[in-house]
Amino acid sequence: MYYPVSLPQRIQQAEYIVLAKVVARETYPDPATNYIHTLNKLSVIAWLKNQQATREVYVITLGGVYGNRATRAWPSLQLEEDQEYVLFLGKDSYQSDNKSVRRARPEALQVTAYAGAQGALPLQNGLYTDLLAEKAMDEAALFTRIQALTQQPIVTPLRQPFSARRFVAPPSAARVEAVSSFSPAVTHAGTIEPGDFITITGSGFGNTPGTVQFRNADNGGSSYITPPATSDYVSWSDNSITVKVPDLAGTGDFRVNNSMPSGGTLTIPYAHYSVTDDFQGFQSPTRQRVYLRNLNGQGGYTFTYNTTFNANTQAVAAFERALNTWRCATGINFRAAGTTTVAENRDDGVNLVFFDDNLDPGTLAQTVASFDGVSNGSCRQANTVWWFSDIDIRVSVRNSWNFSAGNPASNQYDFESVALHELGHAHGLAHVIAPNQVMHYSITNGSRIRTLSPADIEGGVAKLAYSTTNTCFNPSESGSPMTLAPMTGCVTSGVLFIDFEGHRISNSSNQLNWTTEQETTSSGFYVQRSADAVTFADLDFVPTKGPGAQRFSYTFEDNTAGLANWYYRLRQINTNGQQQFSDTIFIDGDEASAWRVYGSNQNNVVLVNGPSAGSIQLYTLSGQLVYKGSLQAGTNTILLRKPAASVYVCRIITPTATFTKKVVLNLIR
Repeated sequence: MYYPVSLPQRIQQAEYIVLAKVVARETYPDPATNYIHTLNKLSVIAWLKNQQATREVYVITLGGVYGNRATRAWPSLQLEEDQEYVLFLGKDSYQSDNKSVRRARPEALQVTAYAGAQGALPLQNGLYTDLLAEKAMDEAALFTRIQALTQQPIVTPLRQPFSARRFVAPPSAARVEAVSSFSPAVTHAGTIEPGDFITITGSGFGNTPGTVQFRNADNGGSSYITPPATSDYVSWSDNSITVKVPDLAGTGDFRVNNSMPSGGTLTIPYAHYSVTDDFQGFQSPTRQRVYLRNLNGQGGYTFTYNTTFNANTQAVAAFERALNTWRCATGINFRAAGTTTVAENRDDGVNLVFFDDNLDPGTLAQTVASFDGVSNGSCRQANTVWWFSDIDIRVSVRNSWNFSAGNPASNQYDFESVALHELGHAHGLAHVIAPNQVMHYSITNGSRIRTLSPADIEGGVAKLAYSTTNTCFNPSESGSPMTLAPMTGCVTSGVLFIDFEGHRISNSSNQLNWTTEQETTSSGFYVQRSADAVTFADLDFVPTKGPGAQRFSYTFEDNTAGLANWYYRLRQINTNGQQQFSDTIFIDGDEASAWRVYGSNQNNVVLVNGPSAGSIQLYTLSGQLVYKGSLQAGTNTILLRKPAASVYVCRIITPTATFTKKVVLNLIR
């Protein structure tokens, strides 16, 4: 949760200001806190304040993966390799520096950014984007603003004058000719489900993998970010790309090869953060889930208050209202108990809530999560289980807070709203671009956001769906899967479902009908659709006809069903943000029903029979692409080399529809 730090304040408070490019990154553990940090090596292009006789600067950022341990912090500065920035930097840091680099290069600066994520302005398409305080500006305008306050010349590392550069667009031959479509238009970020991968069609993408840039949810979309691993690009050809959406991505357009925009909006209701690493069994860095577990012996996690925080009874009450909001909406098994005199962030197995006067300027509160990973080598493809091992929530003491249940004053930040946001991070949710929703990256003073949106709840429920089931093995260090919290003290749902059914009414449309009674606190129903009965997306919202104790009948037509098989369910939302789901129903599609995918008598052969030409992608249940190819009308034989799993997800793409099926192989070991 951010609030703006003015550009003049950053210029005046920074010890150094540089224009530099990230050329390398390495992670290391901090022995004082046990957190993982990233040391970003930057090649200095120009010094804008307090020039030093060096061409390199090291910038320390909190977070990273090191072996089987990882740290993530929200909010925090994250730098991308090969990206240029203007950075506002502090003094040389001897507290959290990389000791091995310090010994090898004692003269090298190891610094942190002033004001955290607001301490770096990325350069994209000729403009520097700011997190909150300023509109995007070109290099000449930014240099003028900085020099007006520093009264220092801008020079190269060799002390030669450096002039602002003029942006020159890349030649047209390097541009993507066209992005014609993408599917699905509504998806989720940071997940490993094939149904969430987006397929982009068009022309001129090139036959070698390039990049897809998504709007950055950590700054409201003012800049673009790219997937962190080459394995996130599932497939790439001159006219088709299939890519996993990174957990930092938010709603908005996207770009291919930093050129042609998508021409439409990709909607991302929620994001799950993940670990991308090659620890144990992965040939290259690969996206992996992070699970919530039962670490307290009572089904989940216990938060412990620092004694100073605990003495503020209004703060405790507001935090526990936020905690109960999540518990009653999703079933997350969080509780609070006990106190400690510890008042600092560290990975020590204590989930600490505390006031901290060391937070970066511009940060209201910060959640720092530690993840552990264990492998036993027997789970094919995804043989590592990552889980939340420590969650700390620190709150700034610099700001004027409203701790009460009432509305904040115009100069106050609402503590319950901020606590609800930070507990969303503890729930496993990353930022979204959705102003006035809980998981949006910032909040203004004088406002309150204490009601979870349907997207917030959907993301939390989806996280718990795999966190409450057995993983491929259960590491003893992580306890057991999380169990859902009891609904004690929660308001029960305000709708009783009587029936829910559906049928096909044309070649392209399905009709759904449902009946309810005793609608008391209902806002309405989100109609959800899925190709595999696992990953559901909202189609539309149907408002309630209540309140009332009588029966109400509803009808909804899905005119975008096409020829595919579809699963449907209803997500009913109460006025207080709670939700419940109906039963799931299945409606057979014309084309999908004509396709058959099955294993042969041989344990490494998949047979696909269908009425038309198309293409197929085979994934493991962990989302790894193992086969991609074309299909002809009739029977197609697919030979898998050394199949590593018995169940695969098949994504079939035809000119008129895309749908998903599963195939089971009778593996002989």
